[in-house]
Amino acid sequence: MWLSRKISSIIKQKSLLHSSSTTFKKQVSFVLAVISGVNNTGKSTLIKCLGLQELKYDIHRQLYRLKNNEQFIIQVIEYNGIPPNLELLDGVFICYDTTNRDSMDHLPDIINVFVSQHVPCLLIGLKSDLTVQRTVDPQLGHLIGNLFGVQAIEADNITHQGIQLLQKCFIQFIYSDRKILLQSQQQGMTDPIIITPPSTCSSHSNSPIISRSSSCSTSTTGGDTVSTIVDQVLANHHDEHIVIIFLTMFRKFMKPLDLVNILIQRFELDLIQNDDTPLIIPTIRQERIRSFFCLWLSQYWGDFKRDVLLPLAVREAAIYDKDIWGIDSFGAWTQHENDIKKRPTIKARLLSSSLRRAASTNSHQRLPVSFKSILSFTTHNHHDNNRRNSTPPISSSSSSNNTGLSYCPAIFGGGLISIQHQTLNDSFETITCFSPAQFAEQFTCIEAELFRKIQPRDFLRHLWIQKKKQHHNKNPVLASIEHFNFISAWIASLVVNQPLLERRVVLFEICLQIAVELKRLNNFNTLMAVLAGVNNAAVLRLKRTRELTRVKNKALYEEFLALELLMSSERSFSNYRSTLKQTELPGIPYLGIHQQDLVSLGEANKDHKMDGKVHWNKFRLMGESILEMMRFQYPTYHLLESNPFLLYFIGHQTVSTEDELYEKSKEIEPRHNMSSLSTSSSTSSRWLTSLK
Repeated sequence: MWLSRKISSIIKQKSLLHSSSTTFKKQVSFVLAVISGVNNTGKSTLIKCLGLQELKYDIHRQLYRLKNNEQFIIQVIEYNGIPPNLELLDGVFICYDTTNRDSMDHLPDIINVFVSQHVPCLLIGLKSDLTVQRTVDPQLGHLIGNLFGVQAIEADNITHQGIQLLQKCFIQFIYSDRKILLQSQQQGMTDPIIITPPSTCSSHSNSPIISRSSSCSTSTTGGDTVSTIVDQVLANHHDEHIVIIFLTMFRKFMKPLDLVNILIQRFELDLIQNDDTPLIIPTIRQERIRSFFCLWLSQYWGDFKRDVLLPLAVREAAIYDKDIWGIDSFGAWTQHENDIKKRPTIKARLLSSSLRRAASTNSHQRLPVSFKSILSFTTHNHHDNNRRNSTPPISSSSSSNNTGLSYCPAIFGGGLISIQHQTLNDSFETITCFSPAQFAEQFTCIEAELFRKIQPRDFLRHLWIQKKKQHHNKNPVLASIEHFNFISAWIASLVVNQPLLERRVVLFEICLQIAVELKRLNNFNTLMAVLAGVNNAAVLRLKRTRELTRVKNKALYEEFLALELLMSSERSFSNYRSTLKQTELPGIPYLGIHQQDLVSLGEANKDHKMDGKVHWNKFRLMGESILEMMRFQYPTYHLLESNPFLLYFIGHQTVSTEDELYEKSKEIEPRHNMSSLSTSSSTSSRWLTSLK
């Protein structure tokens, strides 16, 4: 009897729950999925922080009610991976853990699924308050979101400010106009969302309307075929840099031979369409294709190494292809030169004489006006047509990895800057004979010469070619890194190797003055190297030296602290980035952080989408990041003159290793004479510490 009553009670309870569930199924206003690619991301804690009132009517679903709008019922689906029935979702929060790098691995594929299924998304990085345990770059989430046009935020669920940010973004998201969100995802826009008050005549009087800022601009779609991308480049007459970006990046997703074939088809199609015209006048597209070939042949001659492309040229073939990171004309990834020689050659292919004439010209005078500015951007590295890679190869003894971002030795000029022999006097006497401004100018002369040697693809070669395979000329980017490390070690050695306290204070003061002068010259790369040397562990512990310098010249020390704040890594070098945008030419950017941007962009997404189309937005953003650096190459420091004596003095000073510097530092200021120091974290690492 008891069992019968119990069963009857359970059946009645389930019946009531089913009835309530049916009622609330009709009343659910928004179905939200909160997902991640791995476990323990913090999804459950995120849901608790949204300020919702949980409803207990349905044991099969998580139902919540807004506290300030009881009629707005939200169903939350918590899931790892991609949940079923995507068509039932009104929106999705895609979460990652800022302390777990593995949580980023599946994000691009997950976002791509929801974007392709037209589900509004918000990308959220959690646990951002755990800065010590952070393993994810602060900009990586925003870069991934930017590729898909998905809004991205980082927040924590501990602090009051973090919880407020989550709740604000949540309210904005659920009240958004679905069409506006989807349109922004399709167009790749990630501008801030603006809340506007609800219209009095709207049928949804309780819901504010979310709109995008009017300053949003449309970009290309996230995935395209190679033919579509080429047509977009040829048709884009307003952005003259798009050709440079395309030529820099295209070998990551297509063969040079395929690009030639597409250009030939477009060029000859216009010839056929103009067949009835008695005077053959080149079309705008033909002129653009001719200019395209001029720029391509002049800058990336290695792309035409294969004999299948030689009919385009009137000069000798390139000895080797420096871009072994890309696809060659045989459709395979370029390999070592010895492996390439084993492949069978393909019979040279004859091209139309009209295109051959157009492509083989190298005269800048005949280029359209819009392309003259493009060529002026890159022609600094032109080689004479009769020269074939005359620079001898320089080997590097440093260890290698897949990204080419391992630690580099400290080498003056990266081995690419030659200096004349001079007779040297006492180091201290020599340094005090010259002003800090003269040292800063010579540092800038060296840095500018190295910077001018860099071509856009050199950044990609450094990223994607293993150092053991860089068997030809040294990459100027690698040389710049080695020189950066040399300057850092030079500054640290200059201070630590001086045993006398009074002289050491003078030298430390000179180093700070050099940093100030480098900022005046807009030489941010060497400025960062000097700050890294000043904040070397061996120099940082010299408390007496620093204190006496501060007392002796308080104004200078405050300027130095301002420079540290400028180059601080806080918020992904936001102070530096803001200053760089306002910097007038000439100048030299801090290449380290821009190289890190390229790493993040390269890791943010795959080269191709799941349907085989190219992620052109990824490559376009990488190209824009490269051009942001390249715009500082010209005009250069034409008023600065090199001083052979100072250059020889700088290049032939002995630089000590980290261990040697620290041991020497303990000798000149023993540990028992020092109290604990609070170290500065702004520039206490070298060029590549964050990239290891």
